[in-house]
Order: sequence, then C-alpha cells, then structure tokens
Amino acid sequence: MRVRAAILVLCAVGPVRSQVPGIWKNFTAMEAVRVTARDASTVWAGTEGGVFAVDVSSRAIRQFTAAEGLSTNDVRAIAVVGGNIWIGAADGSVDVLGPEGVSKRITGIREAERIRKSVRTFCGIGDTVLIGTDFGISVYRLSREQFGDTYASFGFPAPAGVNDIEVRNNELWVATDHGIARAYRFAGNLVDPAAWQLFTNVMGSSGPIRALAIVHDTLVAATQAGVAYFNGTGFQAVTNLTGRNVAALSVVGGELYVVWNDAGGFTLDKIDGVTGPVQTIGNVPWGSATGLAGIEGGGIPWVATNFQGMAVNAGGGWEYAVPNGPKSNSLTSLAVDDNGVLWCATGISGMGRGFSRYDPSRPEGSRWKNFTVIENPIMGSNDYFKVGLGGKGSVWISSWGSGLVEIAGDSILRRLDATSTPALSSSVDSDPLYVVMNGVAAGGDGSTWLVNWGARSGNYLVRLTSDTLASYFTHSIAGQGYFTSLAVDQYGTKWMAGAQPFHPTRMFSLYYFNENLSVAGTSATGGWGVMTEADGLPDGVVFSVAVDRTGSVCVGTEHGLMIISEPLFPKERYFSSFPLREQAIQAIAVDAINNKWVGTREGVFRMNADATRILEQHTVASTGGRLPSNDIRSLAIDQRRGILYIGTERGLASLTIMPVEPKGALAELEIGPNPFIVPSHPAVEIRNLVEESTIKILRVDGSLVTEFRAQGGGRASWDGRDREGRLVSSGVYFVVAHAQDGDEVTTAKLAIIRKQ
Repeated sequence: MRVRAAILVLCAVGPVRSQVPGIWKNFTAMEAVRVTARDASTVWAGTEGGVFAVDVSSRAIRQFTAAEGLSTNDVRAIAVVGGNIWIGAADGSVDVLGPEGVSKRITGIREAERIRKSVRTFCGIGDTVLIGTDFGISVYRLSREQFGDTYASFGFPAPAGVNDIEVRNNELWVATDHGIARAYRFAGNLVDPAAWQLFTNVMGSSGPIRALAIVHDTLVAATQAGVAYFNGTGFQAVTNLTGRNVAALSVVGGELYVVWNDAGGFTLDKIDGVTGPVQTIGNVPWGSATGLAGIEGGGIPWVATNFQGMAVNAGGGWEYAVPNGPKSNSLTSLAVDDNGVLWCATGISGMGRGFSRYDPSRPEGSRWKNFTVIENPIMGSNDYFKVGLGGKGSVWISSWGSGLVEIAGDSILRRLDATSTPALSSSVDSDPLYVVMNGVAAGGDGSTWLVNWGARSGNYLVRLTSDTLASYFTHSIAGQGYFTSLAVDQYGTKWMAGAQPFHPTRMFSLYYFNENLSVAGTSATGGWGVMTEADGLPDGVVFSVAVDRTGSVCVGTEHGLMIISEPLFPKERYFSSFPLREQAIQAIAVDAINNKWVGTREGVFRMNADATRILEQHTVASTGGRLPSNDIRSLAIDQRRGILYIGTERGLASLTIMPVEPKGALAELEIGPNPFIVPSHPAVEIRNLVEESTIKILRVDGSLVTEFRAQGGGRASWDGRDREGRLVSSGVYFVVAHAQDGDEVTTAKLAIIRKQ
C-alpha cells in the first residue's frame, strides 16, 4: 500500500487551487464605453458589459459586473454623487457604488409601469439626485431614500428622453431628444408642463441635445451641428465650433473641452469661453468618441471611445486604458481545449468580432487574447462564429465565408479555404471563394472531421487525413448539406444538426453518417441516415448534438431533448426528456459525472445523467443578473477545473461546478477552504480524487468522525458534521481518501474553527 502525506499547517494554509461550487463570474467586452465620469483619483466608464475604473496615477484597472453586485451589466449612465458612484442601467436599475462595493440598489424606476425606462444621466444637488430617464426626470431624496415627483413631458409633443441636466442660477436646464427645457428650480409644480420653457430650434434643428455645460456662467449645449450658448433669450452658435458633430462637453479651469466625431475618427478641442480661439488637443483617425471625463484641476479630460475604452492625450500622443477581456459580448460558440484554454467565437453577417481565447492559468491582465483580421490578415474576415476541437487536441475556429483556421499554441497556424491544400468547397453558387465551415469534431482514430456547410461540390463532410490530404463524403440523402453542428460517437458515426439560433434554418432533421455502414438501416445508403419527427424526433429543428460519457447521443431540438441510448439503432432505442419537452435546446454540455447541462431560451438547466430530472435551473432573475441573458447560445466545460462557461449575446458567464475529471491515480489532496469555519455554506471541498473514492475524517487520536463515498467527478464535500449529524469541535483533523480497491491512500490535514 502506498501512502502520501500532504501536511497543511494550521495557521499557514498555502495555495488552494480548488474553487467552491456555485461561484459566478462575468467576462464581458468593455471596449465600447457609453458613459463616463471622474472623481479626484479615478476615471469611471460604463459599458454594455458593466463598469471599469481607471486609476489616473497608476493606470490600474478594476472591473464591476453583475458578478460583483451590479443589478445588470447593461450600463447607460454613471456619475459621481456625494463621493459615491451612481450607475444607471437600461432596465431602470440604479446602483450606488461605495468603497466596499454596491451599497444601495434603487428599484423604483425599474419597477415603474413604463415601456422604456432606461436611466441616462444623474445630477446631484444637495439632498436631491435628479435622475434623467427615457421618460423624463425622477426626483430622489437622499435623506429619505425615496422618490418624489416625476417630470415627464416638459410640454414637448412626444416623450422626451433626458440626456443631461445642469443647474444654473436656480434654474434647471434639461437636454432632451427634442430640444432644451428650462424651469425655475423652486417653482411650485414642475410636474405641470406650463412650468417649463422649451427651446426646440437649437443650431437650426429640433434634434437631440447631447450634453450641457456651464463655462464662465454661460450655458452651452452640444448638438450634431456644433455648440450653442444661451445669450439670455435664446441659443446662438459658437462660431468657432460650428459644423462639428459634438459628442460631449467638459469644463476644466474655465476652459471648454469639446470632443466631436467625423467619418474619419474624433477630435478633442478646447476653447476659452465661447468666443476664444479653438485649440486642438489631439485627434484619432478611426473610431468614435462617446463622452468626456474631466474635473476642475484635473488636467485634460479623458475621452470615452467606442473601440478602445478610455483615452487620454498625455502630450506625446494618445494613451488607452481598457480591461483585458473579450472583443465581443456575443458568444455564438465555446470550447475548452486539452490545456483548459477557452476559445470563443463571436458572429456572422458583419457582426463578428473575430475570436478570443481565455487562459485561466495566465496572470491577471493577460488571460484574454483577441484575434481580429486587423492583427491577423490570414483570417480574411472577422465573421468567426464556431469553435471546434479536432483530432490530436487540435483547435479550429470556423468562419462564415472565409473557411476556418487552425490554432497552434497561441497563434494561427493556417487557414483552409477554397484555395488551400486540401481545398474546401464554396458554399454559394455566386462566389467560388465563399466557404462556410459549420462544425469540427475529432474521430476516435485521431482524425479531424469538418462540416462544409452547403458545399456546392456536394462534399459536405471532410476528413483530414494529413496536413495536405483530405477525404470527402456526400450522398443524395443529405440534400443540400446545410449542416450546422457535428459530433462523433464511439462507433465513428458523425451526427449532424441542421439549425442554429442566429441563422435561418435550412434543414429540418437529424442526419448521421458512418462510412463503415455500422448503423442499422444505412447499408443501402452508403452509411447515411436521417431521423425526422416521424421517427421520434421531438422537432425537426435540431440545434445541438453531443455525445455523453456512456456513448449516448444527446439531441437538442426546438421542442425538447432526445437521448439516443444505442447509437447503432437510432430509430429503435431513444427517449425524450419529459421535463424539457417544450424547451428550445440550443446548447448541450456533459460534465464529469454525466450530468447534462442544457442551454435554452429560458436559462441553463442541469439534468441528471439520464435526463429524467431537472436538478437546478439558472436564470437572470435567479442569479441576480450574474447570468447575462436567459437566451443561451453556447456551453463548454473545463472538466479539470470544474468550470461551466455560458455564452450569450450579452456576455460570457462562468459557474464553478462540483464534478471534475477524476484523477487516474491519487495525488496530493487539495482541500479548501482551510481552515474551515463551521457552520458554513458551502461545504469544504476535497479534490484530486480518483473514481469511486471513499473519504474518512479522523481526529488526531485516530478515532473516526465520519466516513462517506465521494460525491463523484473527482471531488467530495463535507459539511463539518459527524456520523450523528453533530457539528464537530474546533481542532485539526485528518482527511483520508482511498481508492475503491484500497491500494492507494492519500492523507491531508484540515483545520476546523467552530463559531457556535
């Protein structure tokens, strides 16, 4: 018998690599900044993926998402009010962020009975915060923590969304989508439209007023035609700034900073008052500016951009600050390779942003790497929408129109398309070079199989036999071969879906192919077969296919999940998952103990191994927004670390899960948390187990506290109770794990601190 001891010191635990099940994280794109604000030390940026903060001295970046307590990642407003950061969202949520995180959630606007209620801006005045929304201004009293009046129309003929608010000489000035509204702040009834004076022709237009500012006691307004100032009776153009499509204004040291966009990029100018000469601080010949973050005495304002986070012109040129993260929040496909690296694809039809990799083993700040056609011309386009794992651990990313690329390490090795060797077929009659690849899978012999979507040559399936050679397969039963997903079972049968959520369905059946004619009923068709609703398929729209750990084929359709328990007889041995009979099964992943994780339009479900019971469901509501969207487009599992990755059109989320791949042989146990405080939730976790491990908890004198079988998947958990269900006392305990045959035993120490 071999025994390994892993000694853990009570007061110095050392690194624990295990993660407690149930921890959510968000990974969102934050390059496109919508709104920005600044306090003395920090620039704040609101994006569709949450908030990030840049320390103006060190350039260190912090991120805040729903996983860190925000109500949602879809941020539309941000401001510094009373030393706290106020964050407004598209659904009307308001979060107040203090030094310790989110300190307050204000839900009144979100719960209002209005169709459009996005928060757009904040203005703090003493004990009052004026909150500009899609429908007007809501008044919030800080001392009472409650809402007062709502100013909804200002007298405009249509609802007027509020873009900015300024207070000047006890007057409220409001920038709206239809012009500017002014009222005396202490008027008796600001709810009455008659209390407001309207200016609907600013710079010759009744279009939106984007921002307001006060420079030398003069109110100025930003429009798409330039900057206007209030001359006492109406608005007059700032002559030196006419013709500029102004995005934002900021006043620093009595000087007005103006950032404006044109077809070629953006420019940051400044002007003394409204009559002085214009000085250009700098310009960028690409992208757009969306805001300015400046404070008195803070120097040149930072510029919010839609392509590279926050930018500042430090005299020698532009410097950018953006979190290390994915390029897009639309994740159409995910896969985890043999090294635990996550690969993400983004989209089609001009909406793709290339693809990304996430390596959790790398240092923070370098875990994400994005691949776009600008840095990698070999890609041909950015419309990369599907990730596949081929034979011998190869990673492939498929595009819509440009073939597919193979990854080597952390770089692109090559691209296969209509001109490569081996060559792939065009997918449309009008363009011989337009190649769509819609699935990659590994064969049991180490080969790589590809789906050539709609191949005009009829070669819908491709088997790579070497770097330069391929075999091609077709049959009339495949019709026009608009296959989407691909999976290969233990018999070498290729299973193909015909639909995907983001593209019109072309095929309405489940197809399969085995060149050895192994599947029942395929000897006369060259190994090809098809299942329709008449054969028991829940629905002809098939989104996803996966092979589980017993070799069963899991098929996700528009109306439920089907399990083919014996793939050699698909039309005879199958059943439908009753609990999911009305769900659109858009993604399927199988964990280390054969549980089925299913992505639908109503969130993520975890099913038991035979898919007869729902074990848990995760939605936006049940996770407090940590799941970015209920419309799940892709799933992937890091089996070694026990991490489920969830791809949506609003960002990527991860969830730590219990099952991980068991070790082939017992290694040093990983235990966490250690020390373990009881009572506690979640339980202490024991990792690095082999299949069918048994766990014993012993006192230091060798007496038995409890004994139990590991819950499976290379992990076990313990709640700190003995065999009678009583919480154990504080002290040091031995955790002993042994394999089923008893030939391997591993021991570690665990410190217990009992609080009650």
